[in-house]
Amino acid sequence: MSMTSSERVFAAMRRGVPDRVPILENTIDPAIVAALGFASYVEMYDTLPVDAVTLGPLLDYPEGARLEIPTGKRMTNA
Repeated sequence: MSMTSSERVFAAMRRGVPDRVPILENTIDPAIVAALGFASYVEMYDTLPVDAVTLGPLLDYPEGARLEIPTGKRMTNA
């Protein structure tokens, strides 16, 4: 059975059995994002097979910065 990223992460958090171990990312320095050739966090996370990310890096964004959630993704404070 193939799970969505959300299903996989929440199954693991509930100590259930996901279809595979979820891949989560905590923080990547903006210099690393650029060195990997990505224009933004959104582009990087949309390209890499990551199931979930924390919003910690967004705390350092300048005033007025916008968080863009890619189509089909969701954000939750679970």
